Amino acid sequence: MRIFLTIATLGYVAWIGSEIAELLAQGYTPTVYILTASYHLLAGRGIWGLHGAQAQTAGRLSLVGATLISLSFLVLVYFPLGAMQAGLTPPEYASARPFFQLVGFTNILGFILFGIAIYQARIFPQWTGPALAIGNILFAALLAAGGGPVGAGKT
Repeated sequence: MRIFLTIATLGYVAWIGSEIAELLAQGYTPTVYILTASYHLLAGRGIWGLHGAQAQTAGRLSLVGATLISLSFLVLVYFPLGAMQAGLTPPEYASARPFFQLVGFTNILGFILFGIAIYQARIFPQWTGPALAIGNILFAALLAAGGGPVGAGKT
């Protein structure tokens, strides 16, 4: 289980690195795309460490949530790489490929279920479950409303 938590931590370090790189470049660069893909690959595997920590008390809800998150992150590894290959920003790429909107919905559903499982299991602080679920809903709402990162539209 500890290895999965380490993998998750490395994934989130990659995500933070991609955000910093995007801010510094004022837009999307190959570094941003590669770090984002790395985040999806690592965090999608690392979620199993969190599931393992609460599996005895959280049961099937945690398993279903972790599975949806992990599978959607596996598909989302290809999203930033495809956008980079196509020369499009992530919002443009998502509009051109609606399949990724379904993957995004699956991801959000997984995080909502996993957040509920975290709350019910009482292994982690209780605020983490609602924060995880609500944070992902807000993230999706901002993306749907056209909110985007600094430099959106620049390649």
